[in-house]
Amino acid sequence: MTGDKSDLRAAIILISSTLLLIVSHYHTLFGDQTLSAAVFYLLIPLAIILLGLREDPRRFGLTLGDWRKGLLFSLVGIVVMAVV
Repeated sequence: MTGDKSDLRAAIILISSTLLLIVSHYHTLFGDQTLSAAVFYLLIPLAIILLGLREDPRRFGLTLGDWRKGLLFSLVGIVVMAVV
């Protein structure tokens, strides 16, 4: 029985991600590409995870993570690219 549930979850994830990529490529919401990207790549997948799958978003990697290490990597990258 668990195989059927995991197969359905995988199908929902694959179909929704494919459709979101297609729609985001051809359409822009509110005339702003940045806002469209936030809606298509953050808000809609989050809604699918929370409402459709009833799962914890942390299981799908939607966490802040180690923000201090990320900030350090970003600053090092900015310094290196400024030199280049």
